[in-house]
Amino acid sequence: MDHHRVSSAPGGSRLITVVTLALALLCLRCNGDTTEVVCSSTPLGTSDVALKVESFIYTWGSLVQAARDIDHDMLNRCRALAGDLGIPATQLAPAATADLTAPGVETQAACAAVKREIDRIVKADLLANAHLAVIATSVKCAVDVDARLACEQGCDAAVASVVHPACAPGKTFGDCGATCTGTCAGSCTGGCAGTCAGTCTGACTGNCNGTCDGTCTAKNPDGTCYGGCTGTCTGVCDGHCTGTCAGGTCDGTCTTSCAGTCEGSCPAWQPGPMCSEAETLTTSPECRINCDARTRFTALCADPSVAIAYGTAATRLQRADLDRLVVALRTSYAPLARLGFRASTMVGGAAAEYAIALQGQVDTARQVGHTALACVTEAINGASDAVMRVNVSANAATSITASLGAAGGLLPP
Repeated sequence: MDHHRVSSAPGGSRLITVVTLALALLCLRCNGDTTEVVCSSTPLGTSDVALKVESFIYTWGSLVQAARDIDHDMLNRCRALAGDLGIPATQLAPAATADLTAPGVETQAACAAVKREIDRIVKADLLANAHLAVIATSVKCAVDVDARLACEQGCDAAVASVVHPACAPGKTFGDCGATCTGTCAGSCTGGCAGTCAGTCTGACTGNCNGTCDGTCTAKNPDGTCYGGCTGTCTGVCDGHCTGTCAGGTCDGTCTTSCAGTCEGSCPAWQPGPMCSEAETLTTSPECRINCDARTRFTALCADPSVAIAYGTAATRLQRADLDRLVVALRTSYAPLARLGFRASTMVGGAAAEYAIALQGQVDTARQVGHTALACVTEAINGASDAVMRVNVSANAATSITASLGAAGGLLPP
């Protein structure tokens, strides 16, 4: 989709642009994309109000693209989970009575089938006979502060001379090769005071999956521990580790060197840090919402680090179910967590606030002309569909992780 501003064509050429737009609006239901493309590339004028409306329409295009990407990726992720869990493809399709034009209908059906199978495994196999722990670090997303500045300058001429934006206090993160003052989501060569997705050598508050030098409340047939450990745990700790975390990631305070992502301050960033949130610069509430939303829609999010530990005293059939679930989670939990975080936290909340601000641009668009009013009206309808599509994916990720939480072993990021 071309979001670049096209210079206005004089005289008859300008009329052709408007006629093309009108025909595109009439043909909206031909493929669902025509209006979006034309409105996103049609200049509305050079006045401040015209540029402001253009900025909101540009953000609409970013929201629509983000919603499509999230829906597409979540659908494929749930299909991959279904394949690993042995769910037939015929069970992933929407019901015969479903509205196939509803936003996210295929994703909702496929992810619901995955949730039902996980619920069955948890209720039949895990609650009484096994322990499963999914240990994940926090999802990190980077926003482009330069793009936000450009958005603010284009949306509100009054902020055109602002200084370069900076990361909001405490919202800096990146790769750190030294002591991290904040939260380390990487390997910690010394003391880790937090969740250890690796080998915790030290005290473990939670379940110890490995060797317990002390008393273990539940053991595997081979004598290894998968329950609470009163003593020193050498292995994966699915609770709070106060000791050395090696071979994995420490999601907590690292008292020595954090070789990974640090959220906070670091004396040796490798390379420079990024922003998880930029400081607010604009004095226009509408433009602040618009530009903050756009940077969140286009933010880049990384998969979290995940470790899965489990133990069982179950039957062979129950163990086979648990093994399938573990294989599925090892392949798909990290991207599922990233997609869920992007849908719910980065895009979902910002999209709802942006949609309200967009509705407030109707009067501004009316001042610009019929073309601007037509595009803002269509953007309002398109934003509503995009929000619903994003919410489907956010709810799908939440429901699947809630099913895992029923086993008592899902640790929140």
